[in-house]
Amino acid sequence: MHAHLDAHDEPLKPLSPRQRDLLNAITEALDEEGRAPTIRDLANSLGIASTNGINDHLTALIRKGYITLEPGISRGVRPLRYADASPFLTRKELLAEIALLRERLARAAPLDAATHRR
Repeated sequence: MHAHLDAHDEPLKPLSPRQRDLLNAITEALDEEGRAPTIRDLANSLGIASTNGINDHLTALIRKGYITLEPGISRGVRPLRYADASPFLTRKELLAEIALLRERLARAAPLDAATHRR
């Protein structure tokens, strides 16, 4: 019997520099505008004249497990994971995580240097 592997358990394939740029443009638009960019927006932000080039890169990102596209929806691109197997976090979520870590560190007892010397 084989163990079931969720798509998120499989290692991600590496991205080309252009694919990474595209993924970054998608996540930045979501962070800054609260919605996914259109294909034309992506082409403009990356300086690519043809939307066919963007479609090729989006297809590669889908195949590699980084995004999904909702068919028939203009802004239907959704990141699944980001930065080589790290879970995708929006800027707001990342800042919230950092704030929680800072609180935990502030509550932690300071180390006594004298007791840790050898």
